[in-house]
Amino acid sequence: PDPVATPWAWAPLHAAALPADSMLGLIEREQETLIPDGQTFIREGDRLIVSCQKYKNSDKVVLSEFPITEGHPWVNQCLSEVGHPGVLIVMIKREGEILLPKGDTRILQGDIMVVHD
Repeated sequence: PDPVATPWAWAPLHAAALPADSMLGLIEREQETLIPDGQTFIREGDRLIVSCQKYKNSDKVVLSEFPITEGHPWVNQCLSEVGHPGVLIVMIKREGEILLPKGDTRILQGDIMVVHD
């Protein structure tokens, strides 16, 4: 694994630098759901379910939304194929669901992009 791209992979949970006031509650690994302890190793590909305090508004963090409408150049593109320098796609709202985007996430017409720029 690439330690820069996946700094927590193959490390025990007690060594992971979780954000302050957060807790790793579950790990989804392939077909298993694990309740981790400090000795649990995080693996590349794990889905981490983290609990944290409710976000408090800050002037430093500004999120905005924009819809992907018919004819938008990003329709049917993967995130890795699109982008604007300095813009982070934080999540995608799709049909009432929240998606945490990855490079291979395909953007569909009707998606709502939540971005930080």
